[in-house]
Amino acid sequence: MKAKDYFDKYGEAIQREAMDCNTETALAMFVDFCKEVNDITAQRHVKTDRAAIAVIKEVNQKWNKLANMFEADCGCVLLKRNALLDYFVEKIPEIKELL
Repeated sequence: MKAKDYFDKYGEAIQREAMDCNTETALAMFVDFCKEVNDITAQRHVKTDRAAIAVIKEVNQKWNKLANMFEADCGCVLLKRNALLDYFVEKIPEIKELL
């Protein structure tokens, strides 16, 4: 899915929930991004660490583009830039050396 597709699917709900400090929809979208990393690595038959990191970076760029779309649409920061990359570095600290 493209960043625009994520925005169309989740954008309105995330902005509405942000007013109530609710993060349910944003969390669901984040999980979809993580699933996308998994799906892409499976489709590409990723075998090396470098290839896996390339996929994470690619999907993280999409996340950042989506964060920019939210900021442009509502005028405030709703998504943390590089959140996907930060998540994977936190869960797999060894990849930090390869970035």
